[in-house]
Amino acid sequence: MSNKMHDSKEWLEIFPYGMSVSPDGSRPILIFKDKAEKQVLPVWLSPLDAGLAMQTSPTSKLTHTPHELSYKILNTLGVKLTKCLFVDIKGQHQFVELHFEGSDDLKKIKVRADDAMSYCLGVKPEFYCTKEHIKKCREMDMKIQESTHMGAARTELSLNEDHRKYMN
Repeated sequence: MSNKMHDSKEWLEIFPYGMSVSPDGSRPILIFKDKAEKQVLPVWLSPLDAGLAMQTSPTSKLTHTPHELSYKILNTLGVKLTKCLFVDIKGQHQFVELHFEGSDDLKKIKVRADDAMSYCLGVKPEFYCTKEHIKKCREMDMKIQESTHMGAARTELSLNEDHRKYMN
């Protein structure tokens, strides 16, 4: 892959590997790995997006996805999604650049990764990220897990409170 899209970054091709869940079971995580399976990129999804991603997986027996209309429109216009590059992290969200061929007006767009994954898995573009992005995602992943544990502790505290005192 040419580095002309983003100067001075070393791009690593990654592949969809599988689905996991957060330690508390509240959020699905789409796992990407490099060819040698040494670099791992977790992408946190909503349960809805995870379900759509599973529906577009090669092992799915379903023949129709919610993205069928989008696939048909872009195919009719001769537009093809070719690359999905993980390029940014803001807060607890990853962002990807989707690169298209076949249109003078649509070359690339930047969107949240969790919004794009089910569509991308159905179209099967090439996926890329940098080792620096993977490092930042590990840090974000640790923060998410810490906040999840903090939320679980707050939930336990509220469940143990005596709620009868609020009843008249």
